[in-house]
Amino acid sequence: MHLNITKQGNPHRWYKKKQSNNKIIIYFQCARHRNSIFFTITGVLLTMTCDVLTAYPMSKRYFQGRNTYMKIFYATTLFGAGLIPTFIMKSSMGLFDNVWAIILQGSVSVSHMIILRTAFSSSIPGELFEAGDIDGCSVFRQ
Repeated sequence: MHLNITKQGNPHRWYKKKQSNNKIIIYFQCARHRNSIFFTITGVLLTMTCDVLTAYPMSKRYFQGRNTYMKIFYATTLFGAGLIPTFIMKSSMGLFDNVWAIILQGSVSVSHMIILRTAFSSSIPGELFEAGDIDGCSVFRQ
């Protein structure tokens, strides 16, 4: 059986045909690229925000329940829910056939959170926080 791919269509034809116009406008008119750019930018911003907001409290020794939360986060890396429970959860939340189902699924990356937690705890020495306490800084200003 012989499959002739060239007669089925050239995937780069839209770029060659519309190259004489403004490239930025034409680039965003293609739905595939627009979706990819939207998913990438939104996913990175949401993932970094969620990971930083969970990793910073986990890096503090005085945070109560730190070990319990870390065990819960680590357990999610060991055991996945599976395809059918994930589908049931997304459809009950109203995310079926919605772009946010793709973005929210990876909004908290436990591996990134662990790396950020280690970076937060090792980059700022504890003596700096003690000096801030002596000088009268609140917890939010440190």
